Amino acid sequence: MIYLGWLFANNIKGYKKAAKTYRVEAVCAVGLCDTGTALEQVRKTNCLPETIPLFTMQGGMDHSKLRGVNRFMIKMLTKSIETKQNRTKEDERMLYLLKSETNYVSEEHTTQFMEWYQKQKGK
Repeated sequence: MIYLGWLFANNIKGYKKAAKTYRVEAVCAVGLCDTGTALEQVRKTNCLPETIPLFTMQGGMDHSKLRGVNRFMIKMLTKSIETKQNRTKEDERMLYLLKSETNYVSEEHTTQFMEWYQKQKGK
């Protein structure tokens, strides 16, 4: 199984439950980070073995679908960055991503995964 889930604070939503039920062969995690980044942090947070390929892809955030604690945490993160003194470029970028409804989902962001997948098909 190839597991696809969304990232929230480097946690791949639903992965641990899926890993208990299925034999996960690869993981694709969609979040606000740039495609191909945060791999080490995501792997560590989810206790993802090195033997399982991990792909991170930049997506977007639909604020209307956030509920409960997730909605609260996004609001708190946004507020903490907004009130931070001496914000970095990365802070400004994250603030933009958190506040906007911009969707970065694109075929281009799947390139690394698709190359891996095509190699697996050939085996």
